[in-house]
Parts: sequence; structure tokens; C-alpha cells
Amino acid sequence: MNITPFRFNPLNTTFKNTQTRNNHKTIYSNIYDTITFTRNSKDISEISKKHNTPVKIVFTDIDGTIADKGVVPKSAKEALFELKKEGIPIVITTGRVFAGAKKKIKQMGLNLSDKDFVITQQGTVIRNGNGEILYKKTIELEDALAVIRTAENYTKDTKDRNFNLIVYIDGIPYIKTNDKSIGILEALYRTDSFYELIQQKGLPTKMILYKKDSKKPSDMNEMKEYFQKALEGHNLNLFVTKEDFCEITNGETSKGAAASKVAQITGVGLENAACLGDAENDLALMEIINEAGGVSIAMGNAQTSVKDMAKFITGKVSEDGYKNAIEAILENNSRLG
Repeated sequence: MNITPFRFNPLNTTFKNTQTRNNHKTIYSNIYDTITFTRNSKDISEISKKHNTPVKIVFTDIDGTIADKGVVPKSAKEALFELKKEGIPIVITTGRVFAGAKKKIKQMGLNLSDKDFVITQQGTVIRNGNGEILYKKTIELEDALAVIRTAENYTKDTKDRNFNLIVYIDGIPYIKTNDKSIGILEALYRTDSFYELIQQKGLPTKMILYKKDSKKPSDMNEMKEYFQKALEGHNLNLFVTKEDFCEITNGETSKGAAASKVAQITGVGLENAACLGDAENDLALMEIINEAGGVSIAMGNAQTSVKDMAKFITGKVSEDGYKNAIEAILENNSRLG
């Protein structure tokens, strides 16, 4: 038996009251117009109509951009290979520490050269393709101690048993010894005191507010606002990078600031740059590239704020969105000669 699926079209719905019908038509027409406008104006396929500067360097996030839930699709690997084939430098731009980024780079099948770069920990560390550190910025002592105190107060005030503070020093993540081992925390190093840890090991490059029970980025907002209010006046950046992560770095660092430093090193202006990302920590990178006249691309699975900031939107990672974006960039480069 053939069954014809029913599709609801709000513009054709019958209402008893004429005014109600007209109001609904206006509302839904506006929604449809907005959707159509967004697709037409930001779809990556429109790049050849709207961008007339060749891309000479690509800044790319990993998680949610190249990798989907930890897996790098074949199509993304193919796209990275095409960039290398065209001789376009690749700048891996991630919140991960270098050891974690290296594992993913290996999974991508990517061989970085001295023309490539790796930006890690939200822009706090920059390395060349050979792994040599070119730049590093830690959180200042006063600011790091303020985060630790605020984490202690948050736990007391909220009685939140799903909250943990993670402190990264020289790429190594630490949690308190008495913190319950849950999920990702099982593999982390432990310390009896964050205060003693900093005194002995040095200043952190980043700190993470982790909430085990958070299921989506918006679930982190209340906690993030608590910390923002308590840390007002401190030189810190706070941004939600995953559904259960809010990361804290030195206020002078970001993926965007790191991109500017890479531009200075390479001599390639950001007007000739493209960036791809999906999360709140990619906003500073997109903003600075937008201001320079470069290309910013949000993944189809990106947070709403990222799609709003980006000049173009591609498909989801799982739907070959990364490959489609890179192909569009390269085709536009060929058009521009």
C-alpha cells in the first residue's frame, strides 16, 4: 500500500478568523523569507559570487569541524590532502593541548611541514609544523588563583556534584585528588592542592570548568555567568567550547590573536586567509578574519552564534561539509587565477 506523507504548510492552513489567518501568514512568510535569505546569502556555494581574493592560508578547528565525535571522515582527509597538494599552508587551530592535537593530526593522515602551524589551547601556544614553540602565554598568577577560589565558592554555593575544575600546566591536565573519577576525569593527573600545584609546576595555560550533567552548550550558561560575575576585572577569556566545557585562558589570548601572530610570521595577510569552525572559541578567529576581508566558514553543526558570525555556512561534518567548503575555496582560487 502506498502512503503519501502529510506535510504541514502553515501558509495554507485554514483559520476561522481572517485576522488570525493573516497574522499567521505574515509570521510564517517572514520565517520562510529569513531562511531563504540565510541560505542564499551564506551558503558556501555562493563564495564565487561574493569573494574576490584568493585564499593562501587556512586556519581550521578540529573537533566539530574536521572530526565528528572524535572520528575524522574520509572526505575531510581528502580535503586536507587537496590543500597540501595546492601548497596552501594549514594552521590547525584547536583548544586541545599539543599531545591531543598530534593524535588527531595523525588520524587525519596529515604530514605538516615547516610552512604549517599548530595553534593549541585556544591560542595560548603556537608551534610550527615541526612542533617547535614560537609563542606561549599563561594565565597570570592573580587571575589563576581567582579562578580556583571561584570554583571553590561555586561548589559551596550550588552543591553541584557534577562540577570539576581542570587545570592545565605544560599541556598536562590536573584535577583535585578528592574529585570523584567520572568520565574523562579518570585519565587526568591529580593534586591535593591547586595552590601548591601552581607553586611547584608553574602557571596554567588554560583552565576548564567541566559539568558532567550538561547535555548542550546552553546548559553551561548559568555556570558561565556565575564565573563571569565573580571574575569581573580579571584579565581572562571564558568561552563554552563543548556541551560540557567552559574554557578559561589569559584575556590577551584567543584563536584570533594567535592568527594575527601567524600572519606576522608568514607575511600572509588575513585578507588571504580562510577559517573553519563550529564553537564559541572560534568567534574571535572569525571576527578578525572577517575584518581583514578573509573568508570565515561555519560548519552546519556549528553553534548559532558561530553561524551568525561566519560569512559562509557549509554542511555538517558528517555530511561532507568540510570537504565541500575546501572544494569551494579551491574552485574560487582557480577562478581568480
